[in-house]
Amino acid sequence: MVGFLIPLRANELGAPIQVVGIIVGAGAILGMLLAVPAGAMADRMGPRQAFVIGTLLNGIAALGFWLSDNYWMILIIQIARGLPHSMSWVASQSYLSTIGTPEERARLA
Repeated sequence: MVGFLIPLRANELGAPIQVVGIIVGAGAILGMLLAVPAGAMADRMGPRQAFVIGTLLNGIAALGFWLSDNYWMILIIQIARGLPHSMSWVASQSYLSTIGTPEERARLA
């Protein structure tokens, strides 16, 4: 939902269409740059714990989006959300590969 609602909220706050595009793209910057370190963190913490922490941080970011009263703050939160988003995504894939029997994993996915 964040990917769909962020541009609408930024537009509602008066962001020019070019800035809305930057805000949308900014969400991928840290995720792209930190995907490998996020995977390494997930390996060190364990996939379940990394998933929980990443999801919790994403939830905190969602509250930040809700409380933002200008589109520049949305841009900052969107950039900062890249690491926990990547971490929870990578960790969920790792966690999925550890649950159930090998025969059940395709169905669980």
